[in-house]
Amino acid sequence: MSSSSAAIPPGSWQIDIAGPPLVHLKTARIGLIRLEASAPVLGGVFRLGAGDAGAGDTGGDTQDGTGLRLELGLDQLTTGNPLLQAAARVLVSRGNGERLVFDARAAAGTTHGGPWDFAGDARAGDVVVPMTVTAQHAGGGRLTLGGSATFQDVHIPLPGLSHLNEISFEVASEVRLDLGDPA
Repeated sequence: MSSSSAAIPPGSWQIDIAGPPLVHLKTARIGLIRLEASAPVLGGVFRLGAGDAGAGDTGGDTQDGTGLRLELGLDQLTTGNPLLQAAARVLVSRGNGERLVFDARAAAGTTHGGPWDFAGDARAGDVVVPMTVTAQHAGGGRLTLGGSATFQDVHIPLPGLSHLNEISFEVASEVRLDLGDPA
């Protein structure tokens, strides 16, 4: 598709990981600090059905549903702070998962032109994270992603932050779809 305003055609489209695109994670202030991190997108698929997304069923690829699968490299998570970087690596190693995988269907009533709202659990090893993502067509095969992820019962190896009941992150990214041939 050469036109930057052309709609994304129905099909199953791979997320182009050249670069790779980053997902940015940011919390509200927790005590004296705000946690900010970035993780690369290592893969994914955007499935756009021919009509409205179906209700109920989550995950999996269907002909008439709209879905999103996003894979983030937690083992490549980066922060701007060396102390937080070490804490992030400890958290990832405790969860036994180097990849966070989010796979969900769009909410019922979501139309072909978007925006598309996805809600479900992201998984990394034995860690399950409730996550919501809204995808908006940004022209030229690009999707703007925004949403939130909530981690429960978190142990951070830093003084004063050793145990938190909950941490919510804002999620933001822009990804490009490979619109050559459907996946």
